[in-house]
Amino acid sequence: METANNSSTVSVGAKLLNSRWIEILNGPDGGDCKVRWTALGMRRCSLLRHVIDDFNLAAKAGAVEKFNRDCHERLAGAETGCEDVERDFWRMCLQELSFGPEADPDSLWTLVQLILTGSQLSADSFTALELAILQWEDTVHENGALR
Repeated sequence: METANNSSTVSVGAKLLNSRWIEILNGPDGGDCKVRWTALGMRRCSLLRHVIDDFNLAAKAGAVEKFNRDCHERLAGAETGCEDVERDFWRMCLQELSFGPEADPDSLWTLVQLILTGSQLSADSFTALELAILQWEDTVHENGALR
């Protein structure tokens, strides 16, 4: 099985955080951060695992790229065997995560790997600076200053 590269993990991790699929919890007394799935993220991942399994997307990165491209094309259902509901759900999830139809293949592969190994998601997916910036942005959003 192929592995995801670190820069994609950072990018996808930020998308998961910004879309409220994951959250970062500060440790006691400013200790280590903990990253965990939100209820929304757990629901999305649970359903996406079925799509990943049904279409063997975990086999290789190219399968994810092709599936994504097919799901964004007009006749994707006929070409991939993908039911309309599955195609629409895949596209909805990628839209929530701010991925476009021409999403970076490494990022899509990373997303699939994180969904399949979600319990291994950790603050190590982010640099300390990214964690600080993302936490600051989250705080600002919660207080209504950025919209």
